[in-house]
Amino acid sequence: MQQKIADEQLSLTIEQRNMAMQQRNMAIEQRKMTVEQQKIAVATAQDSSAMKSIALLTMVFLPTTALAVSGLWCIPKTFYAQQLMPRLQDDI
Repeated sequence: MQQKIADEQLSLTIEQRNMAMQQRNMAIEQRKMTVEQQKIAVATAQDSSAMKSIALLTMVFLPTTALAVSGLWCIPKTFYAQQLMPRLQDDI
């Protein structure tokens, strides 16, 4: 009877130790995850800042680029209509 009680107490002690080790391991893993999440948060903030800069540059340069390109497309048409068309009509 004494041996049975001692065995049960020993198994309970071993089980409690195993549970404490599991909790410790889980706490270590949670700390590691927290550090990784902090790194991700910092990287996200930096990426967000870079995206804002890109958006600002796009807002400045895209409309001016569109105006410049549309102006280049209009020049040949205007030149063609004013200079070459009369010559082509003379040849016909």
